[in-house]
Amino acid sequence: MKITIDVIIYIIMALYEAYQRELSAGDLLSPDFMEQASDTLHRWGAMSVEDVLGQMPGERVIDLGERATSLVVVEPDKGVEVDEERTLTLGLPHKNGWSPQHFIRAKLLQQITAPNSRIIVFPDDGFRHNTHRYTDSDIQKMNAGNAMPIAETQMTALESVAGELGLRSILASGYSKAGRSALGLAAAGSYILEVKKVNADETPSEEGRGFVRLGLDFMTSGADVSGAAKASNIPALHKIMRPGELNKDFVKFALTNANPGNLKDVRSMTGSADYLIRRAVRQIGPENVKIGYIEGSKLFDPNTVPLELLGGIELEHYAGEGFFGHASGDNVVLHAAMANRGLNG
Repeated sequence: MKITIDVIIYIIMALYEAYQRELSAGDLLSPDFMEQASDTLHRWGAMSVEDVLGQMPGERVIDLGERATSLVVVEPDKGVEVDEERTLTLGLPHKNGWSPQHFIRAKLLQQITAPNSRIIVFPDDGFRHNTHRYTDSDIQKMNAGNAMPIAETQMTALESVAGELGLRSILASGYSKAGRSALGLAAAGSYILEVKKVNADETPSEEGRGFVRLGLDFMTSGADVSGAAKASNIPALHKIMRPGELNKDFVKFALTNANPGNLKDVRSMTGSADYLIRRAVRQIGPENVKIGYIEGSKLFDPNTVPLELLGGIELEHYAGEGFFGHASGDNVVLHAAMANRGLNG
C-alpha cells in the first residue's frame, strides 16, 4: 500500500482518538472509587468548621534570594508512617491563597490518592501578601505568557526543603493555572527530585488570547461554584465558602484579571502550553502525563495543541451531568477523583 499524507494523518488521528477518553462524573465517582474513599468522605462529612480550622497547618515562606515563594506541608494523619519515596504536590488555582477550603481539598487528595504521603501545597496569592518574588527577567517571561518562572521557583523551593523532609520524588498535580506549573515542574526537572507523574486538569492552553479574553473565557466557562461546592457533600466546606457570595466572587475574580496589579501572573497563562507539554513529555515520558478538560469550559482546548504533542499522553474529556464547567474543581471530591486518575492511573 502506498503511504500517502492522508494515510499518515489517518494513523495519527486514530492514535489520538485511542488516547482520548470521555468520562462522566459517574465514571469518576464509580462504586469502587466511592468505596475506597468512603471512610475519608464520612470523616470529613462529619467535621465542623472548628474541626477543620484546628487541624490546618501554617504557610511557610521560602526565601531563595532573588526569588521567593510559599508552601504548606500537609502531613499524613497521625500514626501513619510517611512514605518518603513519593510526595504529592498541589498547586492552587490563580489568586487562591491558603485557606480552610483548600486544606480540605489537599487532605481529600492526600487521603484518597496517597494516604501515606505528604502533600506540599503551593498557594497562589503571593503578590498580594509579598510572599512571592521574581527577578526582572522572570517578570519579562511571565508578561510574555511563559509560566516557567513560577514552576522553576517552586522546584527550587522543593529542593531547598528536600533534605529536611526527606523528599525523593514527587507526583505533581494542579487545576487551572496550577496545571501549568504542575507541567512546569516536570519541564524544569531536578538533579535532586524525580518527577514521576503529572496531572494537569483544565489548564489554559491557547497562545495569544490575551488577559482580557482569558478573563471572559474564565467567566463563561461555568460559574456555579456554589453548586460544585455543595455537590461535595461536605457541610463544613459549603459553610466556609460562603454560598451566597460564591458565584458573585467568580465573576468579580474574572473581571479583576485586567487589574494592573494582577498582570504579572495573569499573563503567564496567556502563552501556549505547547512548551510545557513538550518538555514534560520529554523529561518523564508521555505515559506519565495526564491532561483533563471539562465540557463547556474554554480554558483547555485540545484543538490549540499540536496533535503530535498529545500522542501517548492520557487526555481525558469530562462531560455530562455532574460537572459544573470550570467550576467543577470546587467539588473537592470530584477534584480528587480527577487527580487520582492521573497520579495513580
